[in-house]
Amino acid sequence: MVEAQGKGTLHAHGLIWLQGHPSPQALRDRLAESDEFKAMMVEWLQDTIRCEMMNSEKNNSTATIPKRTPGEPHPGTIPAPSITALSAVDFERDYMAFVDDLLSEYNWHIHQTACWKYLKRGDAKSNEKCRMGMTGEVKPLTTIDSQSFAISLRRLHPWIANYNDLVVFLLKCNMDLKFIGSGEAAKAFLYYVTDYITKPSLPVHIGLAALAHAIGSTNTKYPPFAETAQLDNYTGAMTTTVNTMMGYQEISHPQVMSYLIGGGDHYTSDTFSVLWWGGVLQYV
Repeated sequence: MVEAQGKGTLHAHGLIWLQGHPSPQALRDRLAESDEFKAMMVEWLQDTIRCEMMNSEKNNSTATIPKRTPGEPHPGTIPAPSITALSAVDFERDYMAFVDDLLSEYNWHIHQTACWKYLKRGDAKSNEKCRMGMTGEVKPLTTIDSQSFAISLRRLHPWIANYNDLVVFLLKCNMDLKFIGSGEAAKAFLYYVTDYITKPSLPVHIGLAALAHAIGSTNTKYPPFAETAQLDNYTGAMTTTVNTMMGYQEISHPQVMSYLIGGGDHYTSDTFSVLWWGGVLQYV
């Protein structure tokens, strides 16, 4: 799913289902039953999702983001090393260095205002309160809780967000990768994912601004009604309010272009049927 941020930039959300992967509850049961399976699971996860530089010498708790020298090209503009043009040893070396350069540019977390946007008034902005979970701490080992069997991945670098090295190598972009694991934590995360991808398209801050603008426009066109006002006045005022709000929504440049060329507000390789949720609820 491609989504436009408030400032207009696009980013994609994806959910990958692994064929044959056990359900959260079944995974929890297997982790509880077999230490061998638990060790294999940890090894697979650490190889798939990384929270560190490829070159272990660059992982330390006091690491600072590298600065490019004047004239040095952006890592995203440099061609990737070719596996057909290099020996296996040389390609592995260049591959790791290339991915590390991309990580420094794209996946190195720097606190922004959004990191603390849910803090209460007066709360201090600290690493520990970053809503992205980037506290600046390192964790040498992957652990599995003995009660909930929730999996907590190791973190060998304080500021590199979760990633898969092959995806970073191929796409040259920022990414954040999460594993939906076992037990109650996985079920809670599944709820979060479902709630996130079905959220309303109009954010609260934009909705309130649109509402204020709509009320102002309606008051200008329809002065305060007398007690004997006609029904048409009320209907017209409501129509003006709704139309003004809909016209005040912020959309990005790519969204505008998609509409202009007939692409609509979404594209997909599949065809979906309309589900009238209200009717389902009434039936249930």
